[in-house]
Amino acid sequence: MARKTSNSGVSGPAGCADERRVAELEERIRKVEQERDAVLERLGQAEQTKWMLDALMDHLPEGIAFAETPNVQIRLVSRYGLEMSGRSFGEISRIDPSDAADLGTLHPDGTRARYEELPLVRATLAGEVVRNEEWLLRRPDGREITVLCNAGPVRDAQGRITGGIVAWRDIDQLRLTRRTLRTVSEYKLALDSARLGTWDYNVLSRRFSLGERCRTLFGAMERELSYERFLALFDPEDRLRLKEEIERAAFTGDDGHFSLEVRVRNPDGKYRWLLVNAQALFARAAEGRKSVRLIGCVMDITERKKMEQDLRGALEELRAANRAKDEFVAVVSHELRTPLTIIMASLQLLQKDDVPQRDYLLNEAESAADHLLAIIEDLLDFSLLERRKLEIGRRPFDLRACVQKALGAVIGRAREKSLPLNVEIAPQVPQSILGDSARLGQVLFNLTDNAVKFTEAGEVALRIELVEESLVFSVRDTGIGIPEEKLHMVFDGFAQADASSTRRYGGTGLGLAISKGLVELMGGKIRVESREGVGSTFIFSLPLASALPGCGCKD
Repeated sequence: MARKTSNSGVSGPAGCADERRVAELEERIRKVEQERDAVLERLGQAEQTKWMLDALMDHLPEGIAFAETPNVQIRLVSRYGLEMSGRSFGEISRIDPSDAADLGTLHPDGTRARYEELPLVRATLAGEVVRNEEWLLRRPDGREITVLCNAGPVRDAQGRITGGIVAWRDIDQLRLTRRTLRTVSEYKLALDSARLGTWDYNVLSRRFSLGERCRTLFGAMERELSYERFLALFDPEDRLRLKEEIERAAFTGDDGHFSLEVRVRNPDGKYRWLLVNAQALFARAAEGRKSVRLIGCVMDITERKKMEQDLRGALEELRAANRAKDEFVAVVSHELRTPLTIIMASLQLLQKDDVPQRDYLLNEAESAADHLLAIIEDLLDFSLLERRKLEIGRRPFDLRACVQKALGAVIGRAREKSLPLNVEIAPQVPQSILGDSARLGQVLFNLTDNAVKFTEAGEVALRIELVEESLVFSVRDTGIGIPEEKLHMVFDGFAQADASSTRRYGGTGLGLAISKGLVELMGGKIRVESREGVGSTFIFSLPLASALPGCGCKD
């Protein structure tokens, strides 16, 4: 049989020592691996921290710089710091740290700073903490920026200074922002005082932003509106014009300004007039100047438009009155010239010895003189009414006798035209009334004379009745009538309904104006109802208090 041999180890003390050495080596290897893993973990953390610091340095809106001791050599500058300085990191790192002028750092008054005065130097070499110091940073292109600096030392674990760090912020922009906010506040106050609304149109997004006052004027609830919704706020007749102005200002490249009067409809259905002003804001683009926004304001001009309309109406009324006065002067001149011509001709003929028609000529002259007197009396009455100088008497008189006397001259003219002149007085109308019989007779004469003058066929009727507490007089005819659009001016002193009718039928045209004035002086009212080609009815009423019998009354 073969003898078995074993090589598994060495027995005895030597074998035990080898095993211990192996175990120690394995333990050392394990510790080294643990230390290696810890170092790798710390390296990973450091790398992650570096990424975070790099991101922080890239995105902080402040300039940050780090320098090392002992010569204050700049090792790190944030991206925003490089942008503010106008230099690259390579340019900054090559600058001699002892030359403050090369760094572009000056005192706020523009004087050159010494090396030892710089915040970063004081923090790195002396461990000084600098808080909110103003400095002037001059860029290579000559632009100067006012900055606010904060600086402090960087220490190691033992508290030794290893460097310094400085941070600075552009306070020119901050001051500009504050001034802008102050200006905006003052601007808003001015807008509120002027009761102006503001709006902002973003050309790219095609959306409108409306201020509070603007929403009130437009009757809109939303703060932001689409382009189509904004245009829909306005009256359809103004919508197209507003759209054309907006697109012209935004896209045609001219001065970008427009001013337009438009209308919006209120919830109650009434229109509000608005003055819309706008100015485009432009940006430089590769293809040239390009509009990016429209800034506008809105003013309520409803009252102004109403005043303008009233002024235009008043001006037109004044022009019409002037034209009417010119026509009136021409009519009166003609009316005066005709009887004067008759009188003068009659007098010339009467101067001859043998005049076979002496009585006829005397009657003609007397009639012309009466006509001339009537014209003059009308002119005087109208003048007194205009100046409110005409007085109304108050005494008892017989109403029926007054009517008979007033119609005495009219009946003859009616007979000449074969027109019946009917008079109807209701039984309840009192026989004796209180008032001015002459002026009442003048009104009745004017109205019935007009009715006969403008009626060729049919009839003329006068009716007097008692209605409640008033005497109502109505004069109706079947004459030419008055056009509906001229009814409002029949009682105007210098605006006859139809000037051609005045020329055709004669007269000054003052009869109705005088009648209206007299009726109102007697405490009554007068109106007219008429249809062209059918006839007219003039109705006036006198209050019963002015028409009751009385005793002891004086004129």
